[in-house]
Amino acid sequence: MKKLIFLTVFAMSVNVFSQDTIIPLWPKDKIPNHVVSDEKEEHVLQDILRISKVQEPTIEVYLPSKKNATGQAMVIFWRRISYFGL
Repeated sequence: MKKLIFLTVFAMSVNVFSQDTIIPLWPKDKIPNHVVSDEKEEHVLQDILRISKVQEPTIEVYLPSKKNATGQAMVIFWRRISYFGL
């Protein structure tokens, strides 16, 4: 039981402290094809974090410790396309 608690706390702390930098993709008022609206960005956490109605897109950078840094990078882009009324 102690191992389970330790692993849970460790996993949560790695998740919280691993984010290093948030970089905006475009300057605040220069987002291409941006339509002004009253919608607010929504964050829903169920099994995973789902973010919708994004108003200011960003890139989140997660850097490894200096011990594990190899100089290589991985970029993940994910896009879900939904079709309504089919």
